[in-house]
Formats: sequence, structure tokens, C-alpha cells
Amino acid sequence: MYRSIGTVTLSVFILSPGLARSVRPSVQKIETVVGTVVAYQPESFLPCYHICRSSIIVRTDRPKSATPNYVRVVFEYPDPEFPIKLTVNTMKWRFKVRRTADQDVPLEEFWSIQNEKTGAESKIPSWKLLPGAEQEQLPFGTKMATYSLAQYLSTLVPLK
Repeated sequence: MYRSIGTVTLSVFILSPGLARSVRPSVQKIETVVGTVVAYQPESFLPCYHICRSSIIVRTDRPKSATPNYVRVVFEYPDPEFPIKLTVNTMKWRFKVRRTADQDVPLEEFWSIQNEKTGAESKIPSWKLLPGAEQEQLPFGTKMATYSLAQYLSTLVPLK
């Protein structure tokens, strides 16, 4: 009896293409983002355990007359090997990425930190502009498209 229920269930998945498609994990295609890294999260240099996670903001290439378009690229790296080459100064890069729309959130300008002893609240900048990007006007408060890096950090090479 148990075996035939399993067979019937399996048959439903095989015979119902629409249902089978909804059960399969979604595989996002790899896209290319080309642009200039203009900011990074300064907490990237705080200690983490084993695998660390950070983000950079990339101004994507557009005609000079167009409003700048920014995207956030999230990546992981082994502790303590933060990829400093991304944050030395503004450089143009080509990133292989996957779109992660579920991580799109408004860009926060500050983090609020509360002193446990005094209860005083401090605000520290969430993002640090790179040398050469001091004039960038990041779209704080605006929902920003987020991507996850889909290549090894070691394979990143700046464009000329």
C-alpha cells in the first residue's frame, strides 16, 4: 500500500509539467555588471568567523547625460582576506553576478549604535566612498538593485 502511494505521487509530478516546474529550484542566470566601484561597507574590516560577507556599490556605465545608476554587489570572502583591491580607489570592473531581488532594500546612510552603559545613541556611516568618488551622490533612502557575485574574487581584474 505504501509503495503504490509513492508511485501515484511520483506519477503526478512526472505527468504534471506545471507542478513539476514549481517544485524545481529556480536557477538564476548569470549576468554581467560593468561599472565603477564607488563605495564599500566599512564594517567589512571588522573581524568575522570563517566566511565573511560584505557589499560594494557600483555605478554602472551609462551615457554621461543620464542620471547615475547604482547597484549593490554582495560577496563573500574567507576571513581575514578582504579583497582590498576593490577599495583602493575608483576603478572600472566587470562582475559576473546573479540578481537577488529579495535583497533589494533602501540604501541606509547610517547605522544606529547604542551604548549599553549610557544608552546614548550614535550614528556611524554605513558606506565609505572610495578615493576618487568623493563627489558621488549615493541615493540614500532609495531601494537599490542587489546582485550576488557569481565568480571567485581572485578572478576579478580591473578593466582598462
